[in-house]
Amino acid sequence: MLCSSDGHCYAFDTYCGKSSISENLPLGSRVVLSFCEKISIPPDHILYFDNFFNGIDLLATLRMKGFRATGTIRENRLKNAPLPAKKEMEKQDRGYFASCFDTQTEVLLVKWRDSSVVTMATNYDSVEPIGAVSRWSSSKKEKVKVAQPSVFGTYNNGMGGVDLLDQTANNYSIGIRSKKWWWVLFTQMLNISMVNAWRIHQMSSENRLDLLTFTRLLTRHLLRLGVQNRNQRRTPASVPTDIIFDPRGHYPSNLGKQLRCKVCHMRAMWECEKCQCPLCLERGCFKEFHEGK
Repeated sequence: MLCSSDGHCYAFDTYCGKSSISENLPLGSRVVLSFCEKISIPPDHILYFDNFFNGIDLLATLRMKGFRATGTIRENRLKNAPLPAKKEMEKQDRGYFASCFDTQTEVLLVKWRDSSVVTMATNYDSVEPIGAVSRWSSSKKEKVKVAQPSVFGTYNNGMGGVDLLDQTANNYSIGIRSKKWWWVLFTQMLNISMVNAWRIHQMSSENRLDLLTFTRLLTRHLLRLGVQNRNQRRTPASVPTDIIFDPRGHYPSNLGKQLRCKVCHMRAMWECEKCQCPLCLERGCFKEFHEGK
């Protein structure tokens, strides 16, 4: 799923097997590159993804395509980078970090000792300026400041759009269940569309509504449209003459309720299926209407 940092969904894809992207690439890289095809101006965007998708080759490819990107990366994808091993990093104090830069791919790798050891890879960001974050110290029984490389702060600020979208969409998701496999996809598309519409409303409206109120108002509006369309029936003047005098398809249909006959204006329980006009059968209005009398 391709999302903005504030949880607006730009695109999503359902895995269906083979794709147009080279099968030689890992699945995570193929997913990222397929979404990049939907972005028309690469320099205007920065991509963030987690360690399922990230890799050094992917970052190099994105750089050639004009995309800036950052993401956590797994230990087995570091390609023998000259960085301390995870066990060595765990012996260091919080805030310790080590970095290296690959001049061929122009990818920066940074290992940072936080509560655990985290490795970040980026094709545009840097280690400096060094920031500081608050962490609880179990030995001192208080919060202490821990050094943090710049790339980690940037990643934390930009990452999380997909999680935010999922959380928001699940707040008031469609609760109707079905055993059909496609139903979950269908209802999730509706949930995401509702959140996207609400995000646009939040940006463009002065009287901003919360998600629940917005969902209720939009649902009621759509339901009213359905009722109006069902109740709208043609008048004799609005029915084209070629339909009225067409000899085929004029069958009486029970209305289930009484409406004014378009000929005698008495109560009628029948209508013409083709003309959609209430007409009496017992008084001959059905025949008279279609004969143009």
